[in-house]
Amino acid sequence: MWRNIGWCQGVNACRVLSAMLGFAWLGWIALTALLAICLLFTIANHAFTEPLHGKWDPRQTIYA
Repeated sequence: MWRNIGWCQGVNACRVLSAMLGFAWLGWIALTALLAICLLFTIANHAFTEPLHGKWDPRQTIYA
């Protein structure tokens, strides 16, 4: 919807919209990077079938 807003840079409201759009893209990129890092961490530690809290440790408990 807001793909080509480079034509209206002289209008103050359009510059604010451009800044909001830029920060929205930065937020999307940051969230995507965090999701990718979490997915890689989960794959590296074989943690898809493990509990999601941090108290279960197979080296210290009898639940293994």
